[in-house]
Amino acid sequence: MVPSRRFEIAMQCDFLDPKTIGGVADQILDRLGSSLEIGLDNWQPAKVFVRDGPNCMVDREIHVSPKRSGKRLSANDWFELLFAHELTHLLIAEAWGIAPVLFWEGVPVFMADNFTRSRVLGTTYHECSRALLENERLLPLSELLLPRSYHARRTDSRVDIQAGSFSGYLLQSFGVGPMRALATDYVAPSAEVPRMLLTPLLKRHFDSDLPGLEAKWTHFLETEVACRSALVEQLSGSKTTRGAVPPLRCNFCGHRLNQSQLACSSCGIDAEIVIEIE
Repeated sequence: MVPSRRFEIAMQCDFLDPKTIGGVADQILDRLGSSLEIGLDNWQPAKVFVRDGPNCMVDREIHVSPKRSGKRLSANDWFELLFAHELTHLLIAEAWGIAPVLFWEGVPVFMADNFTRSRVLGTTYHECSRALLENERLLPLSELLLPRSYHARRTDSRVDIQAGSFSGYLLQSFGVGPMRALATDYVAPSAEVPRMLLTPLLKRHFDSDLPGLEAKWTHFLETEVACRSALVEQLSGSKTTRGAVPPLRCNFCGHRLNQSQLACSSCGIDAEIVIEIE
């Protein structure tokens, strides 16, 4: 076991120092709790497994599979990024609730992926989004609202970059309160009511619908984010899609589906039911 005040950490990884990982995990929890205004007085230690496999958070268990190195990030950087991402999921699920996937993934991407990459590489996801905007390569955010469409396109780096930048813009511009209220008030679509009622929540908590907020975000990128010519050139014609085709996801709970599944093995809902977004 790895020494930690806040976690029970089991490691099957020979390239990370078990004497330091526990302290790093504790520091990340303190940072996220403070940034997201989530109290930790009643925090119960969560289990963490550092080993090969998918990166995920299930039932207060965090699974991370850091790389030895790659893309100019060290093994410690990868642990920080992946652990912080899954821990953010755990924190907001317990303290706020689960928002639509654009925000459910966007907040952890901003709090973890963007945090580590900007610290190590010196480039923020706001700057990457500005470069995509300059090249007219931004994806419409309306295409990233349902789990199936979000995850189906996630091998395209623009998906996480934009979700992180957009969610970060909302947090920085409106504060944590509206994002917390969005997740708390959100009622996920069901088989009985296959409808995502997003616009009323956005207007209530952010004073605008998604197109309006998207316009404010792009205006922010144009007026307040530095345009880095090297980054614009780098993202002008480069391929953004990488890796294998991602697995099919349930549009209701986000669980992975087999191609032949007619109903989700997690929530039991027919995979073919269409969700209307309003």
